[in-house]
Amino acid sequence: MIWDFAGEEIPPDLLSDVERVVDDLSKRGDLFERIRDLISPLEIEAIRERADEILEEGTFPIPDEDYHSVPWPLI
Repeated sequence: MIWDFAGEEIPPDLLSDVERVVDDLSKRGDLFERIRDLISPLEIEAIRERADEILEEGTFPIPDEDYHSVPWPLI
């Protein structure tokens, strides 16, 4: 994960892409059809929920101070 942009506003064109993902997954569109055999329904729902949060916040996520936000253990 790259945290260089943490807390910064997400450019409108990227938010538009995220919105399309949410819309497609909600309507079980083309993206949904392409990934549904690759990952579980719970994972698909988690993607949609995370994307909804990104749209609501409008900023790149900030790492959680109480959790390892990098691969762990470090290699």
